[in-house]
Amino acid sequence: IIHGQQDTLIPIEHGRALYDRIKSRKMLVCPAKMAHNTSLMRELSNFVLPMTQFFSLPDYAFEDLTLPSWAYAGAPPSAGGAPSAA
Repeated sequence: IIHGQQDTLIPIEHGRALYDRIKSRKMLVCPAKMAHNTSLMRELSNFVLPMTQFFSLPDYAFEDLTLPSWAYAGAPPSAGGAPSAA
């Protein structure tokens, strides 16, 4: 849950109450300078960084991952990383 501390439309207590009621894995992010309509992308620390932590993303550089050929079901091992297109 992301709830800005400067939100004058919905009190921050509502976000905290929702957080308290969640019974599964959860995270509460309350940026000090965020209002109700502040863009989530204004500061990476408000959205992207907590998201990568919550979902345990190892890297958010958006680089292509290379998988060995044995990782593809039914593909015989080959010199390349991905099976060739038929």
